[in-house]
Amino acid sequence: MPNGAKQWAKWIVGIGAGWGAIAALVFALGSCALVDTPGQYIEADVRAELAIAPIARRYVQADSTLSEGLRAAHLKVLDDWRAHVDDGASDPAGKFGRKYVEQDRAFYNAIAPWYVAYLKADPELDEDQLASLLDTVAAWELMIRQAEIELRKERGPPDE
Repeated sequence: MPNGAKQWAKWIVGIGAGWGAIAALVFALGSCALVDTPGQYIEADVRAELAIAPIARRYVQADSTLSEGLRAAHLKVLDDWRAHVDDGASDPAGKFGRKYVEQDRAFYNAIAPWYVAYLKADPELDEDQLASLLDTVAAWELMIRQAEIELRKERGPPDE
């Protein structure tokens, strides 16, 4: 195993995410963007949540600068995101639509800024690790943006 891969694996295991997180990151990057069906969108959403939430949860729990109230609020948002994704996965064709994508955008807007700040402040991440984790966040946003564009096309021009 190349040295960089060993360091990456050691870091993932060290934060407790396990090998499943490595697979989730690979699938998230490969599947979040440019999805064509509601099922593919929600599957990619599940992968993004699996890749981001465990690491985000670990950062929040370890952050001694957060008040208990703010820590609880961050963890609640992560729990709510998990419930949202689980709900979508239970019936992709029935759950996917404007409301689902709007909720996804709200979760992205609530989670991504502080998650990215934690990543950028983590001295344990090397340049490649940081880039990979930031790419996952970018893929999540791209997936949402694509769905928003597709839903606007379906709606057509505004009524006058």
